[in-house]
Amino acid sequence: MPSGLTLIMLVLISVLSALAVAHCSEDFLGNLQVCKRNDRNIDSCLKNAVSQAVKLLADGYPEHGIQPLEPLKVGGWNVTKGSVLPFDQDYYDMKLHNYSDIVIESVSSKFDDENFYVEIIALGPHMYVDGRYEYYDAILNGVNLTSKGKIEYYYTGYKFYVDLFGKIVKRNGVEYVDITACTVDVLSLDLLRIEFRSENPELDDVITTKFNNIWKELISDNREGYERMYSEKFKEVASSVFSAFRYDKLLPKN
Repeated sequence: MPSGLTLIMLVLISVLSALAVAHCSEDFLGNLQVCKRNDRNIDSCLKNAVSQAVKLLADGYPEHGIQPLEPLKVGGWNVTKGSVLPFDQDYYDMKLHNYSDIVIESVSSKFDDENFYVEIIALGPHMYVDGRYEYYDAILNGVNLTSKGKIEYYYTGYKFYVDLFGKIVKRNGVEYVDITACTVDVLSLDLLRIEFRSENPELDDVITTKFNNIWKELISDNREGYERMYSEKFKEVASSVFSAFRYDKLLPKN
């Protein structure tokens, strides 16, 4: 099953990347705090800027390749059977809603002439994810859960962090940020509720009840794989934006 944490992380990477767009869009820049590398309070500045960007990017900036964040379309993935769910799973057409509820609690950063680093700690009070699923030969505790249809996730109280690592590189004599790594991790989760809607309402009730009874085990069983998968995706998303804008436009030194 997909992790709401990881979906929230994709939102945050896109939001941080929006700092670059701020210097190319007058409308966006006029409503976003600009952060400078030599500012002793840059972390406080970045916290405010990212918080503002969450709401400013609802409709996206397609002219700069920034997709709308409401909803955030995250596609799909395949999950092989594990210790909690002993059957293969497909998830697709997944969308994240209510991203604007994200609260940025802190930002830590380090920039110099060679390296780029940002850590964000954030809280997602209430997140909603919907999409489609298909379960194959899905036998759980002797019950056949094989089915396909719509799936919805409701997440409450996610606290998490995301780390971005990069190097400053030159292209045609101009400095850019090359994102070299991204890691995400969960700090806490208050509640996960899951709902299924297939062509068999009775089976939907069975799956919904079973999954909601073991949501903590589901997250624990799949956490490492999902975080690794999404870290790679977030790196791709961040790289596409950071590589498009000069370092001194993304984060001016003075």
